Amino acid sequence: MHSQGAIAVHKLEHLGKTDNGVATLRRMVRSAIRDLNKGIEPPRRMPNAEGQIPTISNDVIMGLPSQGGDERAARRAFGGEVSKAVIDTMALPHLERRAEIERRVLKAVAESSRTS
Repeated sequence: MHSQGAIAVHKLEHLGKTDNGVATLRRMVRSAIRDLNKGIEPPRRMPNAEGQIPTISNDVIMGLPSQGGDERAARRAFGGEVSKAVIDTMALPHLERRAEIERRVLKAVAESSRTS
């Protein structure tokens, strides 16, 4: 038998800034468990045209060229464009969705390069 080891006591962990996603997911899961205990069903994602539940993570990894100026604002704006593309395409079939996200991301990169 294989296992991941003993169950960790989360209160004893020392989470860093990069662990915000882990902490948020844990809060969401605990909240959903409390809601289920009260008889409240959790929200469910709608399947795409192929009947699959699309993911919203690990779909896009893209480097944004340095533009000088306010890098943080540029990255935030770019991230907003990527997020919008990922969310807007949820209902599309997988391969069509992937191609549309790629098209939008490449367009956003090209536009950000022209503004620098």
